[in-house]
Amino acid sequence: QRRPSRMRDEKRARPAARCSRLRTLGRSHGQAQIALTVATRCAQPIAPDHEVDPWAAQLPPLLLAASRAAAWLSVRCVDFGSPAATEHEATSLGEELAAPFSDGEVAYRDGQRFTPALCDVSFSDEPFTPRLARGGLVLVVGGLGGIGRLLSRRLLTRHGVSLLIVGRLPLSSAMQEEFERLSALGSVQYEALDGTRSDALETAVRAAERARNTSLIGAFHLAGIAREGDVFEESDEGLVALGVPKLGIARATHAHALPRAERTAEA
Repeated sequence: QRRPSRMRDEKRARPAARCSRLRTLGRSHGQAQIALTVATRCAQPIAPDHEVDPWAAQLPPLLLAASRAAAWLSVRCVDFGSPAATEHEATSLGEELAAPFSDGEVAYRDGQRFTPALCDVSFSDEPFTPRLARGGLVLVVGGLGGIGRLLSRRLLTRHGVSLLIVGRLPLSSAMQEEFERLSALGSVQYEALDGTRSDALETAVRAAERARNTSLIGAFHLAGIAREGDVFEESDEGLVALGVPKLGIARATHAHALPRAERTAEA
């Protein structure tokens, strides 16, 4: 049981370690221009059914943000999706290294090269059927924050669902006032807990289901820590602290809450 824990800690530390090396480059580059290519695995969701490693997924935006903050740095992130390295990946990476820097993000899947792009979206004229059934339970992590409040109000007034709002702090006076405003619109429950603990999240969801005699039908994750500054000013510990709440809660929600909601939808 100890080995997986060490592996998780190592994954959490990887983005901070990469950015620590960038800071070292920043102190020693002088007047040189540096072109950095970083290979990742399962960091980019190319298709809805592709598995994404959440710890790897935070690396490209961090590095690209660093390149925008430093005129001397160019960054290219090349992502591969196969479980293990292949000869084709080595060839593709070699071709990327030999090519001029043009695309900041590149992903290879089944021998195809993908880059981010905008595309036209055609909206259907068919009547929209909401996927959130009235009376069902919806989990909202961070539901009393700025965006969370607006989303919670909409879920209550437009969809008629019950809400389980989770936050890491007990209700303050300002949060209590917002909670009471939401409660006037529908069924709302608040639980103060560490959302990165999947067992605590699962216990809260089960208790809410029993109390309301309903099932979980959806989950929204809006929690996080916001702090302004560039990567070169942030400490390794600070980067880990920024990433762990967001990704830890996402993993816990995906592991426990969403499978329950999917089972409910299938039933």
